[in-house]
Amino acid sequence: MALKTWQLDAAHTTVGFMVRHMVVAKVHGRFTKFEGKVVVSGDDLSQGSAEVKIEAASIDTGVEQRDNHLRSPDFFDAAAFPKLIFRSKRVQDAG
Repeated sequence: MALKTWQLDAAHTTVGFMVRHMVVAKVHGRFTKFEGKVVVSGDDLSQGSAEVKIEAASIDTGVEQRDNHLRSPDFFDAAAFPKLIFRSKRVQDAG
């Protein structure tokens, strides 16, 4: 069966996260610059894969001081490690 590849469409995709801060607060954020694809073989998702490449410096939590700290060597070290890369181990139907 032929492989089908879908590119992530930035206009319809969000790479977001939520983390707890000091146990009681939740910080929501997103990355604004990324690219990615999903590859499947027909209807057989077990043969599928996904890959997303994210620009670490594009982190946006809505607080510039926090974002700059997250870009620093204390966290992502975006200058030394500009890309965050996610590669799936499997793809499965979530129903």
